[in-house]
Amino acid sequence: SHAILNRGTLCIKDSSGNGKIIASKTNTSALRNAAVCVIEGGTFTRADGEDNKWHTVENFGTMTFNGGKVIADDGKSFAIVNGWNYIPVPGEQKATMTINNIEMTAGPNGFKNCAGGTLTMNDGTLHCTGYWGLSNDSTGVATINGGKIISDTYIAISDGGAKMEINGGTFIAPQGSLYVQSWAKDTVVKGGSYQNETVDFMQKYCPEGYTATLKDDMVVVSKN
Repeated sequence: SHAILNRGTLCIKDSSGNGKIIASKTNTSALRNAAVCVIEGGTFTRADGEDNKWHTVENFGTMTFNGGKVIADDGKSFAIVNGWNYIPVPGEQKATMTINNIEMTAGPNGFKNCAGGTLTMNDGTLHCTGYWGLSNDSTGVATINGGKIISDTYIAISDGGAKMEINGGTFIAPQGSLYVQSWAKDTVVKGGSYQNETVDFMQKYCPEGYTATLKDDMVVVSKN
């Protein structure tokens, strides 16, 4: 089974400074939350093994990151999944995640906010080697207030969900910072710094009273 399957109220701390929670077999997570979980520290990862593949952290309840590291390098799975990926949401159930601080490194896939998922990111780093640092999909709702989202080889953020609002943060990737899928419902940009984007593209998603400007190699969005 999962290394930790939480159906209660759980706080994870790392008093030693080098604690690890490790998923050891395929189709299991280092942490699957179905209730209330607060993460203050620790490293969440997978054991080495060709067939040991699955998302490292899964949230189907209420989860808050105030620290900790998530490492995923199985070459296939997402490091973190918030909500229901490829399966329907059971009724009106929601998965809510707040990130106040985190260090996520993933190869190639980063964070996926899925059906029924509500994500608020205030700080921390989401870093992937391949595709999206953050993918907002299906009925996912994402609010980004700060932090860094990085993709080493592709695009930092994909928005194909119900709503995404970006109020701040730094977004770095060689092929662009933001990709808005054709089926995205509502994308609003009120702040942030974006690498490898154009002023015209970012201005399309700025509401009245906000302006995109070029500063060095970044497009910066700010209030007038």
